[in-house]
Order: sequence, then structure tokens, then C-alpha cells
Amino acid sequence: MIRLSFCFTLIHLLLSFDCAAQKKNIKQLYQEAESYFNTPSPTAHTDSVAIKRYLQTASLLSHSKENALMLFNCYERAGILKQELGFDHEALGLFKKAIDVCLKFKLGDSLLYNPYVYSGNSYYYLHNFDSAKYYLTKAENSLPQNQDAHLYNSFGVLHFEAGNYTQSINHFAKALEMAHLEGNVDKDLSIFKNNIASALRRLELYDSAIVIYKDILNLGIRADEININLGMVFLEKQEPDSTLLYLSKVEDSIRRKSVVYHNKIGHAYFLKGNYTLAEKYLQKSLITRTREGKYDRIGFAYKLLGDIYYKKNDYHKALDFYQQSIIQLDYDFNEDNILLNPKNFDLGFSNFSLFESLVAKAMCLYDLYGKNNDDKYLSASINTFGAAFRKADFINKSFDNEDARLFIGQKVFKAYQEGVQLLLKSYKATGHKKYLENAFYWAEKSKATALAVSLKENQIKSYSDLPDSLLEQERNLKFNLSRLFLKIDNTENEEEIEVLKIEVRDIQVALSRLQDKLHDYPEYYRKKFSYDSVALPFLQNKVLDRHSALLSYFNCDTSIVLFVLTNSDLKCHQVPIDDSYLQSLQRLEKGLRHFAPGKAYQGSADSKHLYQRLILPVKKDLSGKETVIIIPHQRLNNLPFEVLENESGDYFVKDYGVIYQYAASFLTAAGQRSVDLQNALIVAPFTEAIKGAENGIDSFLPLPFSSMEADLLGGKRLDTKEATKSNFLKYKDSVAVIHLATHSIANSEDPSRSFIAFHPDLAKGNNYKLFAHELYNTSMSQTRLAFLSACETAQGKLISGEGIMSLSRAFAYAGCPSMVTSLWKAEDHATAFISQRFYTYLREGQGFAQALKLAKIDLMQDPDYAQFHSPSYWSHLVFVGSPQASGSSQGLWYYVIIGSIVAGVFVFVILRRFGRTS
Repeated sequence: MIRLSFCFTLIHLLLSFDCAAQKKNIKQLYQEAESYFNTPSPTAHTDSVAIKRYLQTASLLSHSKENALMLFNCYERAGILKQELGFDHEALGLFKKAIDVCLKFKLGDSLLYNPYVYSGNSYYYLHNFDSAKYYLTKAENSLPQNQDAHLYNSFGVLHFEAGNYTQSINHFAKALEMAHLEGNVDKDLSIFKNNIASALRRLELYDSAIVIYKDILNLGIRADEININLGMVFLEKQEPDSTLLYLSKVEDSIRRKSVVYHNKIGHAYFLKGNYTLAEKYLQKSLITRTREGKYDRIGFAYKLLGDIYYKKNDYHKALDFYQQSIIQLDYDFNEDNILLNPKNFDLGFSNFSLFESLVAKAMCLYDLYGKNNDDKYLSASINTFGAAFRKADFINKSFDNEDARLFIGQKVFKAYQEGVQLLLKSYKATGHKKYLENAFYWAEKSKATALAVSLKENQIKSYSDLPDSLLEQERNLKFNLSRLFLKIDNTENEEEIEVLKIEVRDIQVALSRLQDKLHDYPEYYRKKFSYDSVALPFLQNKVLDRHSALLSYFNCDTSIVLFVLTNSDLKCHQVPIDDSYLQSLQRLEKGLRHFAPGKAYQGSADSKHLYQRLILPVKKDLSGKETVIIIPHQRLNNLPFEVLENESGDYFVKDYGVIYQYAASFLTAAGQRSVDLQNALIVAPFTEAIKGAENGIDSFLPLPFSSMEADLLGGKRLDTKEATKSNFLKYKDSVAVIHLATHSIANSEDPSRSFIAFHPDLAKGNNYKLFAHELYNTSMSQTRLAFLSACETAQGKLISGEGIMSLSRAFAYAGCPSMVTSLWKAEDHATAFISQRFYTYLREGQGFAQALKLAKIDLMQDPDYAQFHSPSYWSHLVFVGSPQASGSSQGLWYYVIIGSIVAGVFVFVILRRFGRTS
């Protein structure tokens, strides 16, 4: 017993000694790891040693509350170093262990911030952007009161990769501001400035980007990276020699291991036509990649290699490279078969580079089809274009602001042109109707995409599973955004303006973060990102009848495509765009807008020439039609088709009621719809002269006839001093018809600053301008018709693929389905005549388009208004909406009464006959 006890005592002493030694060893390993981790000039060797020591420490530590913090640090810091060395999969495993330790032992949410951020960064490097956003959002939620500059920078990078450059700048600028407040070193500040410059470069604001890049160079920080970025500016400006000059300044050590460097120098030689050197450097990119997994920079290298072989007409090799590019750019796609494409675009991250690779592949497949006439390549080309357009649709819907949607829409439009032309060639060669139908779908899908997405978003929000609190938060943010824009407009002090712009940026960032929260709700996400197509059967069976037709125009590079759709057929014509056409269009537009009283109309010859191009090819298809829906495109948005003259000199308006629409997808089913003309809001602020200068407002000419424009309407009238902006906003939501007889100003430089003028309200600081950006944030879903008699309500900036950014578009954005709007400055007296006659015909039961047509004809035929017979006085007013069989409740009741009388007579006759028989 004594010996046994002694043995136990000896074992206990030995274990105690070993435990103490082990603790000492653990502490020593940990301190050594920390010293390597914090070294001022780390290398791959020091990082590797630090990782080894951290993992040795972690393996020796028992999992207990006492050791939890050290264990967490070991996993977290080893993960950070693994990430810096490019081993992101291993880094993610270590970050997960750190997160698990923190959660298991309840170390506090603030400690989760770093592993969440670094996990997001690793997923970004692995090209899994969805997971990147997920972990960055968790990081944001872990530190709601103390968000970090690097977090905003990471969100900015994700927006940048998606092509949302405007929103990425907001995030980078927020990161830069926070970095200054946190006292970050110049190295950190230079990262955020560099990112801002790169986003400006992508927005094609090259001069602004160059200024920032050169400012960073002057700091002597990260010179190699900045020289590469300066080279990229000149690449995008198509100046490869300047690119090569900046790339020549990059240090040899960077050149040997930089994928981006090799990509850019390869791209420069590609632009110079030196395909041998271009391929040499791009192949070096594939060899020098430093990160595991998929990598978008490698995807770019494959894309350029595909472009090289496409230029060499080696289509098979080009397709192999394009397919590898697509594989690198899509996290879930791994098919080497060039006939296959990614399918699921309603999930995942919106990478614009993937869209570009898909379009390049589609074009290459079509050229290969032309070379060997194998139908499988034609089918694959069409399918690849379709995949690209579905991707573009997802990108558009993923953006959280209209500026980004408009910018990306212009980038995508060229691909739609290529795709439509490809399909029309196939239709001409084969006669297969499916190609023509698909061409029509794509042409319409390309139009007004930003407006279509916004309208769909607003509709879904009204019936989806989103919490009212989030929608209220969104409304408040948008209201405050408009409020800040108004303050900027009314502020002259430059320092105050800069402060307000910072507030605008912060709200835009908050809206972006809110958008991510909305996407967490499955029903809303599914409906928002579901792919929308133009349904031909719906248009033919629900929109059109035997008395109506749809004319849709689509501009290609050298021709205009005319699609004519009736309730029984779809046809297509192409007419050339040449100098005579362009000159006629320009002269007619100018002549209509810049008219002078007493001066004879000079546009007849040009009007007839344009009729030959735009109407004559489809004249037979319009036989027997009463209403024509016109979907204009590009510059045709400025042309009132009603003025076009046939061979006999008759205006188009004499034969057809004309409806305009942004795209076929905006059309709704025709039917017996009515509008209550006794429930209207009539606004006429300028029936008398207002001396603006003395009140500090703009001066506007009086519109003495404006009070007569809507005499036939019932409801609320706001004249002169009652016609204020605040009163309009107060009453607009409760009426079916809005008639605005006032002035408006179109701002072509900044369409959101276009405004409608009301009577100045001195008690409320002369707040008399209703801006387009305010209309975007309001709702007019209860309004059935808006008559925008104000000048230039349909004028604005013309954006390729989107149309005119006008005030009438802002009304459509707000939910107003039908509008009479003005293309140029109107003449007061003539406009009053047309509007009175328009409402007269609505009362008689005519639809909107027919009522406007008849009102214009009345003006042209009235001898008392002979001075207003010129098209300049009546063609400025156009109707935008959908077909409608009945225009007013009064008209509807008229037909109901007549129908009842007829039915009564019929019953009486039957009874009489029944009585005689009995």
C-alpha cells in the first residue's frame, strides 16, 4: 500500500510537471506566432511559419472556456494568413472553426466581425459572390453601431463586380470617410481612393479617374498597381500605346506574378493587332495565377484568347476559350461542351463579365454556322444569346438605383441589336416563323428596361410578403433623398452643397443595404427575379382586335426594322438608314418645334419622305384598321407619326387613332374601361401674369386660355393662387383624372431635375417646382388619365435602348397608365381647343386615342382656327397608354341606356307575337 501510494504521488507530480511544461510550450508557440503575424514586413516565409505555430498552439489547447479566446485567435489569424497566401478554401475552414468557438463559448458578437468579413473576402476571391455577400452582411449585423471602413469597401467591391459602379462609388466614398475618422494610414486610404477611381473609369469618366490615380502615385504608395490601373484607363479609351507606356513602369517582380498585368498588356497588344504577343502574355496569365478555384481574372484572359482566335477565324478554338471563360465566371457551371450554357440566372451573383463572354460566344457560334451551315451551331448561337439576355435581365433587377440600370442598359443594347439581326437573317434564309417571333421578343425586351423593372418592383411590393416596416423605411429614405435634392437645388453655398451630397451618398448606401434585406424574403425575390417575356398570344388575343395593329420600330446600325403585329399575324420589313432619311428626320423635327406664327409650314416634303420609309411598307397590313399602336425607337421617340403624309398629302392622323407606348411589354388588355370625368383635378397656375423676379422665382408667361382647357371636367379646380405644388400633392391621390395646364421645363443634362411649375407658395418658401425625382417617389396608381398640357412633358434626354427621360416617363414610373403629353412648347389657344374637344369626345364614349384624333381633326377643319392648322400647333400632343374601347363613364352609360331600350323593344315585340299566337 505504501509503494502504491508513492507511485500515485510520483505520477501526479510528473503529470503536473508535464502540464506546466505544456502550458509553457503553448504560450511560447503562441507568442512566436504573434511575433510573426505582427512583423512590419511580412513575407510568404514568415506567414507560413506563423500559420504553423498558430495551428500547433490550437492542437495543444483543450476546448474549454478558459482557452476559448486563444483558440479563437489561432484559427482566425491562421485563416487571415492563409487568405493572404491565396489558399482561400483552407482559410474558410479556419474561419469556420473560429466562428464555431466564438458561438460555442459565447465570446461575444463583436469577435465574429473579423471572421465574417474575411470569410466574405475569401468567397469573393473564389468567385462565389453570393456567399461573399452573405458573410459580409453577417459582419455588418454583428457590429451595427461600429461599422468598419473595410466592410463598406468590401460591399463596394461587390457592387463594382456586378457592374453597379454608381453604388460602388457610394460605398467606397463612405469607406474613405470612415477611414479618415478612424485615423487609418495612407496605405488604407489609397486603397479606397483607388477603388473610387476604378469605378469612375468604368463609368467612362476617364479624366476624373486619372486625377485620383495620379494623386495616389504622388503619395509613393502602391505605385505598381496604380500604373497598371492608369494603363487600364487608356485601354478603355482604345489607346494601347499609352497603356504600354504605363505598364512599362511596373516592377519586374510584380510583372512575373501579376495576372492583371499580363491580362492588360495582352489586351493592349490585341488592340494593336499583334495577336502573337497578345497570346503570349495571356498564356502567362494562365500560368501565373496565384489563387485556387475559379478566378474572374483568368476568365478575362480566356475571353481575350477567344477574341484572338475569333479574329483569326479559328472559330472552334475561339469557342473553347470562350467556354473556359464562362466556366471561370460562373461559380456553378463546369461544362466543357460548347453547345451548353449556364441555365439558372434567377439565382447567383450578377457578374457583367459573364454576360460579355456569353455574347462573344454567341457571335462566334453564328459565324461558325455561316461557315459550315450546321444547324446545331445556329441553335446554340440563339440559345447563348438567350442565356446572355437572361443574365442581363438578372443584372438589371439586382441593381438598386436607376442610374445603374440605365448605364448597364446601354451596355447591353448593342448585344440586342446583334441578336435581332441574327434572327432576322435566319428568318430570311429559312422562312421559319419562330426566328421572327424571337426577334420581336428580343427587340421589345431591349426597350425601356429600367422603367419596366422599376414598375414591376413597385407592383410586387404591393402584394408580396415584405414587412410594412421595411417598406416604410424605404419610403422614408426615398423621401429624404428627394428632400436633399431640393435643398441642393436651392443652395448656392458650395460648402453646404458638399455636405448635402455626403448626406445623399449615405442615404443611397442605406437604400442599397435595405435592398439586400428585401431580397431575404423568398416570395418577393422569386417574383422580382422571374424572367419576363413579351407574350405574343396575349398581345394578339387581349390587346389587339381586328380594328387595331401594332407597329414596333427597332434601330439597327444601318437599317430600321418594322415589326407589324395584328391579331392574326406578325410580319417584318427593313428599311435603310441613309443620309436622306436622317436629314428628313432632322429637318422635320426642327421645323415642327421651331415654328413662328404666320410662317408657312415647310415640312410636307420631309413628311412624305418619312411616310415612304416608315409607313408605306406596312400600308397593306393597316388596311381596315382604326387604331395603330406605335412603339418608336431611338430618335423616332421625338417624331409625332400623326404628321406623316401619304401620297395624296393626307396626314396619318386622319385615318388612325394613334397610341404610343414604351415597349410592347407595357401594353395591357383592351376592354370596356371607363374613367369618371367628374372626379378630376384641374390645375391652372398661370391664367394671370406672375412677376417672378421680385419674389425670387423664375418668370413664366401667362397662359390665359389654360383655365378653359378642362371646362368639361368635374371635380377639384386649382386656379392661380390655389394651384400650388402642395395642393396638387394633397389632392392627386383621390382623383381619376389629372389635367395640368401649366409650364414645365425639361432638363436634358440631368432628367431628374426636369420640373412642372406651380403657382409660387410664398408661405412655404416658394416651393413651386415639382421635380421628376419627386414623381419617382410618389404613387399615381389611382389615376386613370393624366393630361399633361404643360410644355415639353415628353421631352428630355434620349438614352439608347431606354427612350426619352421625360416628365411623362416619371408619371409612368409613378404608376399612371394613360397620358396625353406634349413633345414641345405648346400654343396656349390651340391646346385649349384640342383639350376641350378631347373631353367632349370622351363624354360621347370615344376611347382616348380616338378622342385625341378627332379633336386634332376638328382643329384642322375649323375655319375660325385657320392660323392653327399647321401640324406644329396640334401634333405636339400625343397619347401614351393602351387600347381602350370606351373613354368615359358617361359614354358607357349612354351605351347601356341604348342597349336597354333596344332590349326592351325586343321583349315587347316577342310578347306581342306570343300574345297573338295564344
